[in-house]
Amino acid sequence: MFTMVGVKRIAFLMPESASLKDKRQIIRKLRDTITSKFNASFAEVDTDDKLQRSIVSIAMVANTDDVIRAAFVQISNMVEQTAGVRVFNDVDDIFRYEDESGSAWIPE
Repeated sequence: MFTMVGVKRIAFLMPESASLKDKRQIIRKLRDTITSKFNASFAEVDTDDKLQRSIVSIAMVANTDDVIRAAFVQISNMVEQTAGVRVFNDVDDIFRYEDESGSAWIPE
């Protein structure tokens, strides 16, 4: 039995952000949309002290990598189209998590 796990890391600029409040509004909007639409986890992982830069990580779990890849493409497009955001790096890692015990997770 195996599960696919995907992690997307996006680094972006918010050139119009003049305060921490501006930055938090943009991050909150992205987080709320991504977590509700794609059932994914979202965290700002770096640059907390920078007003105009942010790096976020998004994680998903699915049965196939195709599901994760399709969602990651949609997420990338959505972030790039968000007002006030300029993406400068976007990296995806998808790997297979395999349970060595087989069907140990399913009661008999």
